[in-house]
Amino acid sequence: MRRFATFLLFLCCLVRAATALEDRTVAIWFDTDTWNQNMLLKDLNDNAQGKHLRFVAVRPGDPFNYKISYDNAIKPIQSYYGQLNAHAASVTCYDATGQTLFTFSREARSTEKGAANAASKEIIKRLLELEKLAAREGDKPAPSR
Repeated sequence: MRRFATFLLFLCCLVRAATALEDRTVAIWFDTDTWNQNMLLKDLNDNAQGKHLRFVAVRPGDPFNYKISYDNAIKPIQSYYGQLNAHAASVTCYDATGQTLFTFSREARSTEKGAANAASKEIIKRLLELEKLAAREGDKPAPSR
């Protein structure tokens, strides 16, 4: 009987471990143009694949978890070969109440896509870190849809 109970417990643990974790949906209100929104949303979802997150864009007025203001620009940089044009991205992230959570920029990227990719990786990293801090303090993480 003890062997059967041990086997049953082992089987339950194995099934639980084999069950894939469901991706959590994070609703984002983008404060940028459609071109940048689509590029950033794709990069966010591509870079969040192993982190059990799925980002969706919402329209103004719909409930959201975070508002992201995104802007990109071309900034000249001086190199050994002369002046080059480099892409830069700036991000400001707000929570659902409008409080600023973080601001950063990524500069000196070769392409517009490279700047968006670097920004999306940093957004994911910071959002996950903020949720860890909130969980440690006993607060609830940002609500999911």
